[in-house]
Amino acid sequence: MVRIIGAELTWQTKFCEVQKFYTYTKHIYSPYLILMSKEKFEKLNPEQQEIVLKVSDEAVKYERERCSQYEAAALENIKNYPGMTFTELTPEAVEEFKAACVGVKDLAYKKVTNPEVVDLLYSEVEKAKAKYPAEGSAS
Repeated sequence: MVRIIGAELTWQTKFCEVQKFYTYTKHIYSPYLILMSKEKFEKLNPEQQEIVLKVSDEAVKYERERCSQYEAAALENIKNYPGMTFTELTPEAVEEFKAACVGVKDLAYKKVTNPEVVDLLYSEVEKAKAKYPAEGSAS
């Protein structure tokens, strides 16, 4: 039996102090969310709605830019941490990971009472990926 022990490693958590191996998988991105209730948004006049949408879009772009800058610095810190073995997956290895996770969506369908929510989630993720491409996260 093969056992793989792993954990998220971010620079802020200081896991580098005890974790000696890092595989850069680019499998997670944790954005800051901008949320507003639909009811509240619809109470705004059209000009206010336009402003909210415009500044939200600007904030998303700013967050992505800052995150990319921070991630680059964090990756350099992790790569250069004494005793750390850093591995970046090849595109082929990333595809292997994706293939291994194909069943996750089916599992989600079995666990939720409203499967349409799963479809909506995946649909919105694809839209966001197209609108705001990201590299992954090491922060």
